[in-house]
Amino acid sequence: MKSLFEYINNIIAKVFHQNRYYIRRFGKSVASEKRPTDILLVTSPPWGVHNPPVGLGYLATYLRSNGIDVSVFDLNISLYRRIHHRYHKLWLPQYKNWWSNSDLYKVLSETFSTDIEWAAAQILSYQAEVIGFSVVDPKERITIEIIHKILSQSDVKKIILGGPAVSTWRQRKIFIDHLGSNIDFFVLSEGEKILLDIIRNHKDTKNESRYHTKEKPQIVHREIPDLSELPHPTYDEFDFMMYDGGSLIIEWSRGCISTCAYCKGRQVQGNFRMKKAEKIVAEIEYHLNRYNVKYFVVCDNLINGNTRELERVCDTLIAKKLPIEWEGQAIPYKKMTAALFAKMKAAGCVKLQWGLESGSDRVLQNIRKGKIFTVAEAQEVIRASHFAGIQTELFIIVGLPGENDHEFNKTKDFIIRNRDFIDRIKSINTLHLVHGTDLYDNADSYGLTLPKKGEHYLWESTDGSNTYQHRTDRTKQLLSVAANLDIDVLEHNLAEGNEQTLTL
Repeated sequence: MKSLFEYINNIIAKVFHQNRYYIRRFGKSVASEKRPTDILLVTSPPWGVHNPPVGLGYLATYLRSNGIDVSVFDLNISLYRRIHHRYHKLWLPQYKNWWSNSDLYKVLSETFSTDIEWAAAQILSYQAEVIGFSVVDPKERITIEIIHKILSQSDVKKIILGGPAVSTWRQRKIFIDHLGSNIDFFVLSEGEKILLDIIRNHKDTKNESRYHTKEKPQIVHREIPDLSELPHPTYDEFDFMMYDGGSLIIEWSRGCISTCAYCKGRQVQGNFRMKKAEKIVAEIEYHLNRYNVKYFVVCDNLINGNTRELERVCDTLIAKKLPIEWEGQAIPYKKMTAALFAKMKAAGCVKLQWGLESGSDRVLQNIRKGKIFTVAEAQEVIRASHFAGIQTELFIIVGLPGENDHEFNKTKDFIIRNRDFIDRIKSINTLHLVHGTDLYDNADSYGLTLPKKGEHYLWESTDGSNTYQHRTDRTKQLLSVAANLDIDVLEHNLAEGNEQTLTL
């Protein structure tokens, strides 16, 4: 009996140790009074609710390892847990414009006015002189509203915004229009070393540096060449009880090997860099031993940008016989061999999401994806991964430049002839033009015309073969084909531009 009692006590002590920073229920803090902190990192909704945000995890651990007193407030998960469950649908992709459309956001803001006031009070309770907000579309409007409320109640010394939603001048404009010089910094790339410099210079008022210029906001950018010098996240600042995924997001690389015209992953994260296998496996072991996490989602733009190092990761995991499973996104190019898939499966890989996008070689060439793989190569790779026992999911984009009915039918035919090798389709989305991508910035050269309003989804091809109506009709065709083949489709964006029909 005594040994059982001690065993239970040890479990309780371990749980308390892992969650000692916050003890919350449904987003309402019952923690002891917070002491002042050097910097508070905040992420607003909407975002994923299953795992702690890995980006803030990296920033917090790096700053703490360099002597900075850092705190994290995951407003996204706190608000999600706080509100009534009938509003949880707002975190689904089809409700995106409730956050990004000005008129719809007014309704949302009024609905959650008490909760937004609570969020501002929570942020102020950290007594941080420097606050950094992670901003990804469509977080812009709620982040702006919260910053306004913070500044109206406190003399916060510095406001920093970072993330993909501040990477171009068009995207920064909404923040400048609403907040102006109240913003001190826009961080356009990896934030670890930049934040460390900003905080150190803020604390040392005698230090004359570029971070003390009176010009605001400043735009700062710095790439970290060797990712292995960064400590992996420990998540000491997070309450794991808030998340229900039972898994962790993990980062093996940053950047991309491709320059796809519709994507700005390389612009945001830079050139492709992958950590050494030993570093990757050491992080997995840490989370397995400390948090008993056995499922990992690799968040990289592509998991296979360096197939040699990927193979070394698999070899190391196999040798250690770790009881884990993992998944990630990948490019279906010919470097992915049957032998490598066998090792990946043995190392715990259970699912790969393939960025196919189109079944037309002409379309792939138009968006520069054809430089990486052909449709025939993609088919061979996807089938090989399936034969290895790894679940296959596809990303499909409808309406890429050069797509007409003939080229679209090639995508439809690809799905039909590979139906036995496709376990699921992750998304079938009409092409949404993104600020900062080559497709948006140089639309004319791709034969696209952009209207003044709703250009992201209402654009058209100059020859009339690729209109918004064409894209929605083709998407519906693919959804019907998938349904007839009994292939699940997780996401689509057919509601884009019609979000008002999706009621709160």
